[in-house]
Amino acid sequence: MTQEAVVTSVYDDGTADVVVERSAICGGDCNQCEGCIYENTIKSRVQNPINAPQGSHVYIETDSGKVMWATVLIYVFPLIAFFIGYGIAALAGLSEHGGILCAFVGLVIGFAICAFHMRKNQKKDPTPAFIREIIPRI
Repeated sequence: MTQEAVVTSVYDDGTADVVVERSAICGGDCNQCEGCIYENTIKSRVQNPINAPQGSHVYIETDSGKVMWATVLIYVFPLIAFFIGYGIAALAGLSEHGGILCAFVGLVIGFAICAFHMRKNQKKDPTPAFIREIIPRI
């Protein structure tokens, strides 16, 4: 996954802070959804192997597989855990209230597993994105 960004700070450890402009959900027609009332920039720390200077416009890249895995983990896994909790309650013969309670317990467990896994990955690779190239100014 490649995005355009602006380098805002450069550090001696080979990393840099960049600002990425988030694309609007409405496709740029802000009168339709008013989603742009929120901040449209994301600040992130990335690897800077090409020593891009502060103020440069750059392309940053992240492994698409890692992005897709994180998306599945965050959005799909808790939902699956929710249904597994409900299924376990149904197999155990619990009442409807018991099934709902078990489903939400499964959801919480799913979120806890996601949080644990994301923190573990953050410790292993704190800056998974890197600056690929500087965009030449015309």
